[in-house]
Amino acid sequence: MLNPCKRSMYSSLPCLNYLLLCLSTTRYSHRGRFPVNNNKEQVVITVLGANNPGILAGITRTIADSNVNVEDVSQKIMQDLFALMMMTDFSAANCSFEEFQNRMQAMADQLRVKVFIQHEDVFRYQHRL
Repeated sequence: MLNPCKRSMYSSLPCLNYLLLCLSTTRYSHRGRFPVNNNKEQVVITVLGANNPGILAGITRTIADSNVNVEDVSQKIMQDLFALMMMTDFSAANCSFEEFQNRMQAMADQLRVKVFIQHEDVFRYQHRL
């Protein structure tokens, strides 16, 4: 099978799309869609970047410091590329959504990765078939 990845992460957007596709189809396709609970404010966090030690630790530390609960995790490492997708419950967070985005972006900059944070309904709408 031909590998769509290239050596440089940022020069290979098709590879990032491939990793994201692997994450979304292998972990969640059996459900058809994410489970919806009206008492929760579900937020999807996606992290993409070059694989380095400490990425998962830094991201989850920032999530825990914000009192956001991680409910589901899918992670894929392909060659030197890292992809992580998390379903979280934001309802008990100790900060606003915007402040959480700022905290996560600061951590992502420190780790040299890209982070995307979306409410579950927006994520589901963007990834519908």
